Amino acid sequence: MGGTSPEIIGVQLPGITGRFVWVFVTSSIPSKVMDKVTGLRVSGEEAVRYDI
Repeated sequence: MGGTSPEIIGVQLPGITGRFVWVFVTSSIPSKVMDKVTGLRVSGEEAVRYDI
């Protein structure tokens, strides 16, 4: 029983995929809320002014 056998990968793949979807969704929701409330981007003028 190896650590990278196709059987083990086949069992773990749904868990990996599910975790990816969970993290994507749970991080997207707060990001969308913050974007609507405060905005996540600076204006073009501010970007040029503070460009180092």
